[in-house]
Amino acid sequence: MPFSVEIGGDWAGIESDLRMAFADARDRFEGTAFATGNGSTAPTGIITALTGVSGSITTSATTDTFALADVYSLSEGIGPRYRRNASWMANLSILNKIRQFATANNYHGFLTDLVGDTPRQMLGRPVYECSDMDGTYGSGENYVLLYGDFKNYVIVDRVGMSVELVPHLFHTDNNRPSGQRGLLAWWRVGADSVNDPAFQMLNVT
Repeated sequence: MPFSVEIGGDWAGIESDLRMAFADARDRFEGTAFATGNGSTAPTGIITALTGVSGSITTSATTDTFALADVYSLSEGIGPRYRRNASWMANLSILNKIRQFATANNYHGFLTDLVGDTPRQMLGRPVYECSDMDGTYGSGENYVLLYGDFKNYVIVDRVGMSVELVPHLFHTDNNRPSGQRGLLAWWRVGADSVNDPAFQMLNVT
C-alpha cells in the first residue's frame, strides 16, 4: 500500500489504520478462500476440494429442487465416526429455506433457536453460515449444503501477518525515489481436505 511522504507526516496514525485495513482484508480473503479457494493462487477451499469427489456428493432427490429429505440424506451420508463431531455449513438464504420446510405435520423440519439470524443447531449438530456457498439453485451444479467433521479440513497457518515499512518507493520509469513510502503485508497459509469421506456436500441439480 503506497502513501505519500506528506500524508505520512500529516496523519500520525496512518500506519496503524492501514494495518487494521490489512487485517480486515486478510479475514475476508481467507473466508472466501477456505470455502471456494482454487488451490493455486489461494488455499484449497472445502467446496473446491469436494467438487467432483463422487463419494462426498449427495445429489438432490428431485431435479432443481431442495427438499427436507435432502437434508436427511446428507446427514446419513457420512459414517458414525464423523457424525459425532460433524456440523453443517450453508449460505444464510439456504438456512432460511430450511426453516420453511416445517408444516403443521412436519415439525421436525424446524431448525432450533429460530430467533437469531443463524440457527445454532440442525438435527442436533452445530450450524455455521458461509456466505460464499451457493445461495440459490437451478440448472447446473449448486452446492448448497455441507455436512461433515471439519477436523478433516486442515488449515496450516504461520501465525501472524507481517507488515513491513518500505521507506522509499521508486518510479518504474527512471528508478528515482517517487516521494512515497509503502506498507507491505504478507502471511503464509494453506488449506485442504485431508479426508474427503468425512464430508457430504449436497448438489441441487
